[in-house]
Amino acid sequence: MYGDPPRHSNGLINGAWGRAESGGAMMDRYGYLPEAPFTSPRRPWDAVYPPIDSARVELCKDPAGLKHVIELQAAETEYCAHSGRFGLLRELGPVGAKLIDARLSSGILGGYRFDITIDSSSGSGSVLGACPLKYAQDGYRSFYADQTGPVHQTRQNEVATAKSELVR
Repeated sequence: MYGDPPRHSNGLINGAWGRAESGGAMMDRYGYLPEAPFTSPRRPWDAVYPPIDSARVELCKDPAGLKHVIELQAAETEYCAHSGRFGLLRELGPVGAKLIDARLSSGILGGYRFDITIDSSSGSGSVLGACPLKYAQDGYRSFYADQTGPVHQTRQNEVATAKSELVR
C-alpha cells in the first residue's frame, strides 16, 4: 500500500530480522543471532506492522457520518437557541439560517442519508437519523440523536433508535 519499506545498506528492513551479508546467518541489526528458531514472515514488514484488526477497519468507514451527525446536533442547538424551536435540514442550510453547508442540507453526504424529524405538535423535540446509503459499502453504522444529546448507533443494517448502544 505504501510501497516497499526502506532498506539499510546491510539488507535489513528498519531493524527487522534479515540475513546479514556475511555468512547468510539470521542476525538482528546489532549482529546477534536469535535464540529461538526464526520463521520468516511472508513479507518482511509483517514483523514490524501487525495485521489489521477487521473491527477497526469497520469503524474507519464511519467517522464522516458521525462527524456530520455531531455537526447537525450543534446546528440544531444554535438554531433552537435563536428561534425557540428546532429546524429541518433546509432551515439549517444556506437558504435558511446558514448553519450548515448546502451539501449537508441536501440530506445526502459522504455515503450517508441524514434526516431530521421535528415533533409536529410543539416543535420542541427533534430526532436526527443517519444511515449509510449502501450498508457495508458506505458504512457499517447507523446513528440516532435527539434533543437530549447522546448519539446512539447500531451496526446492523437497520435504523438506530434511542434504545441502540451509545457511541463511545
